[in-house]
Amino acid sequence: MTDVPESRSARLWPFAIVASLVLQASAMLVAVRVASSDPSVAVEPDYYQKAVDWDLTAQRRDATTALGWVAQATVGAVLPGNSQRELRITLSDRDKQAVRGASVSIELFHQARSGDRLVSALEERTAGEYTALLPINKPGLWELRVSARRARDMATLALSLEIGEESR
Repeated sequence: MTDVPESRSARLWPFAIVASLVLQASAMLVAVRVASSDPSVAVEPDYYQKAVDWDLTAQRRDATTALGWVAQATVGAVLPGNSQRELRITLSDRDKQAVRGASVSIELFHQARSGDRLVSALEERTAGEYTALLPINKPGLWELRVSARRARDMATLALSLEIGEESR
């Protein structure tokens, strides 16, 4: 047998293949980093568990409908000296009577930044009116998820609230 000299291009092929694989892996890592660091893109927290508990969610929704509780939200102007506003949730029953003595909590987020969520307990200020000071500092559409519990009654309500630039 005769030895055939290996050509230069035949020696470079393995390096070209390895280089293209490294380049592709690097591009995918950069893409994952960019996608996961954007605050305007977010995954619903505990989405899998919420899907598994869908029957429980439907039962809670039906229980809220049966209670007839309604929530209304308003937000005050930015307080002087800080970026907080008073969020006011008014709870009433189907007879338009105030829901008093409830334990109320809220999760809220701006629609454009759903990864930045605020969670807070609210205090009852007057009959059926629950408030909290929160850093609600972006104008636009906010989603509010209100949970209210009084004795054995529990309601889970979702609201949308438009906050304008003029109230800043």
